[in-house]
Amino acid sequence: MFSDAFSPEGFIVRQCACDDVPYAKVNVAYAGCGAIAVYNLCRMLGVPADWEGIKSALEQSVLRGGKWGTSPVGVRRWLSGHGVAVARAYRPKKAEKLAEGSDAGILLYIHKGGAHYVAFKNEGGLLHFYNVGPSHPEETLTLEKFIKNNSSFPFVYLFTVKAGL
Repeated sequence: MFSDAFSPEGFIVRQCACDDVPYAKVNVAYAGCGAIAVYNLCRMLGVPADWEGIKSALEQSVLRGGKWGTSPVGVRRWLSGHGVAVARAYRPKKAEKLAEGSDAGILLYIHKGGAHYVAFKNEGGLLHFYNVGPSHPEETLTLEKFIKNNSSFPFVYLFTVKAGL
């Protein structure tokens, strides 16, 4: 049930509980991590976070009917179209520097089973990641450690935000 997907603070942290929520030709449990990351980032920034609106808009940018998830270009366009200015990085070392100076962001990384988006909030040098996976829906650590623990490819796509931008 979708209500089981939320943390007590209102972030979506259990994507696996969203198998009854349609997303393009699949469901949110299968391919909705991009929409979840945008929703969580908006909540962190105080930007109005309308789940249905975010999901509906990002469904327009899915790849292969949703089987390959949400396009990073679609995520960037949604953010910039809603007044969220972002900086971007593609390599882990640059991403680490950007993340250190950010308030929050979204990370897209590649793992053994595919690719995954997570939103994060900077908590004084450590990043609090949301919707990491079924066994650990949230975790707090450095970006370097997160990438080492979760990514299987030396490429990431990071969007970072400073509050008030």
